[in-house]
Amino acid sequence: MRACGYVCLDARDFRHRGFTMDIQPTALLRIKQFSRNPVPYGVSTIWKMVREGRFPPPIRLSSRTTVWRGADILAWLAEKAGNPALAAAPAPKP
Repeated sequence: MRACGYVCLDARDFRHRGFTMDIQPTALLRIKQFSRNPVPYGVSTIWKMVREGRFPPPIRLSSRTTVWRGADILAWLAEKAGNPALAAAPAPKP
């Protein structure tokens, strides 16, 4: 666990076909960890949606590492599912 309170997960933990990931709000996720399942879009589509402002922006940890907050992904999924109460939940501060 990092000092900022976020948990970094390794993509190797989520390679199994059909695995439904239980996203933790404090997790920092790489794009391949949530593309296709539970977010129903592929990597290219997610990046396009980020550029268009239709998907939460990522956090750049280094020149080769980009992550998303689990809370941001959960809020986006709740908004798309039509559950504004969950979508309005504030993300934890780093």
